[in-house]
Amino acid sequence: MKKYYVTTPIYYINDNPHIGHVYTTMAADIIARYRKSMGREVMFLTGTDENAVKIERAAKEKGLTTQQFVDQLAVQWEDYFKKFGLSFDDFIRTTQPRHAAAVKKAIQQLYDQGDVYKGSYEGWYCVPCETYFLESDLVDGKCPDCGRLVEKISEENYFFKLTSHRDKLLKHYDENPDFVMPKARFNEVYSVIKEGLRDVSFTRTGVDWGIKAPFDEKHVVYVWADALINYITAAGFESNPENFKNIWPADIHLVGKDIIRFHCIIWPAMLMALGLPLPKHIFAHGWWTCDGKKMSKSLGNFVKPHIEVENLVAVSGCKEELAQDAFRYFLFRELPFGEDGDFSRTNFEGRYNSDLANDLGNLLNRSQQMLQKNFEGIVPDGKVLPEVTEKFEETMKIFTERMEEFRFGQALEAIWSFINTLNTLIEVKKPWELVKQGKKEELADLHYTLTDGIRVISALVNPFVFNTAKILANAVGLDTPPAIAGLALGQLKPGTTTNKADVMFPRIQKKQNLPAEKPAEPQKVESVQQDEELMAIEDFQKFKFRVAKILNAEKVEGADKLLKLTIDIGTEQRTIAAGIAKFYKPEDLIGKTIVVVANLKPAKLRGIISQGMLLAATDTATGNVFVLSPEGPVVPGSMVK
Repeated sequence: MKKYYVTTPIYYINDNPHIGHVYTTMAADIIARYRKSMGREVMFLTGTDENAVKIERAAKEKGLTTQQFVDQLAVQWEDYFKKFGLSFDDFIRTTQPRHAAAVKKAIQQLYDQGDVYKGSYEGWYCVPCETYFLESDLVDGKCPDCGRLVEKISEENYFFKLTSHRDKLLKHYDENPDFVMPKARFNEVYSVIKEGLRDVSFTRTGVDWGIKAPFDEKHVVYVWADALINYITAAGFESNPENFKNIWPADIHLVGKDIIRFHCIIWPAMLMALGLPLPKHIFAHGWWTCDGKKMSKSLGNFVKPHIEVENLVAVSGCKEELAQDAFRYFLFRELPFGEDGDFSRTNFEGRYNSDLANDLGNLLNRSQQMLQKNFEGIVPDGKVLPEVTEKFEETMKIFTERMEEFRFGQALEAIWSFINTLNTLIEVKKPWELVKQGKKEELADLHYTLTDGIRVISALVNPFVFNTAKILANAVGLDTPPAIAGLALGQLKPGTTTNKADVMFPRIQKKQNLPAEKPAEPQKVESVQQDEELMAIEDFQKFKFRVAKILNAEKVEGADKLLKLTIDIGTEQRTIAAGIAKFYKPEDLIGKTIVVVANLKPAKLRGIISQGMLLAATDTATGNVFVLSPEGPVVPGSMVK
């Protein structure tokens, strides 16, 4: 079987990497990791486009030769991608000799067979876009794509006979309805082809930087033609014909929607002329805005991934590699792949808290704590609960279908639905009650199901958040996440020793105006009088009661009555101090659903800033204290009225 070949566009090297570049390359990385986990050999290509006129001009402004300029920047780009753990197999540069050789071979063939001919061009040229335009294409005399000023050019060119391939292109589109994805892009390109094409300039004169045309060295190959050929260069078109057969055609080209004309019309026509098979898919994704505004140099609002990672580390305390995972997760969960999206730091941090800290993080923390307490951290000899097996089979079906369709957000939704099934299982099965009731077999089944569930989760999230996946796998006693191919529940060996994992995703706490530190005043206890003053309903309505879930509980040093509780109230995580230590063991409270007064001013008790108060009843006959809980499962943050 040939290698699965996934590519990104090669990036103009005079830009600095921003969210758009990283988004495309992360998408390719997700696809590559998924295919490897499904048992395929993969070729993942990315790289830099270095032969543009604007690069030559930028080098002169820096006082460098163009080669010096691109050599410096190429290293920076490659290192930037490596910093994010992107698993590309080849980083191609259009200034490399192997690429020049492939370009010359390809265009010589096109020239020899009459697909390239000499002519002259007079019109308008946009340097930033590297594109020619007719007068009728311009908008208010400016580039229709970027809005910048264009230059009047009159020069001898060689042209590629794009018009002669129109009917073949339409036939290919008709026979391959998923050739261009998503469907809106397919329809857009199909309409352009149907309306009619015109031959395109293939070379330029009057420039020195670039690859010389082998049949006329006064001409330099036009940068778009040079750049497109990179996909076959890396596959071995000129350098390794045998390897080329094992790699080409590409399974998917990933591109931004701004370059679909080149990739979805001109490139397929060039391949047809060269007698080469076309890529299976070309997927054109949308653009990111920032807080509702288009990103631009003038606004200075380009989202820089490394800055967002650094900020998340600062506000949450998570490790850098896990902050990178969180950034990847957000980009591909936040919007359907292929559509435009808006990056908001508020939304990023919100999804970090809800999905990673709450859902995934709490599942690992709670299951590990209870497994340690009940089975000393050893996987018990249990069986997978049937309702979880059913849910897993449903998850795998949806997940694999969505990954094949490049619907990454829906694939992640399927995984998180399974994660939440396991979280709900803890609430329904109540392992703390099973311990009290001595139901060891049921307890073993529950813990085996939870631990094995985390194992399969590590496999499914691995293409998206590979650092997180490794921690999950290590936590359940594995060196690496299992492969997705053949993944099933019940494969975790009983007796496996698990490993305590640190908190992966500490919650981001909201900034609060806490009172100045002062000793807590003793509370006055007054006897209840029969003629007690009645409260108006308006006064009672000032209290905000919320359902909360206890995430952690621990004793307070030097305080016999106090327990320090970490709770989830839906919108955030809080700490409260509760005087119930004589009636409850800390481990028995973890996972318990309670009711709290959520709008009390924070108070300091024994060095703990308590941000609320739980409700409990004291039996007047025995003096025992009972924490109040809803009768059924209720989502944290729900109002109590």
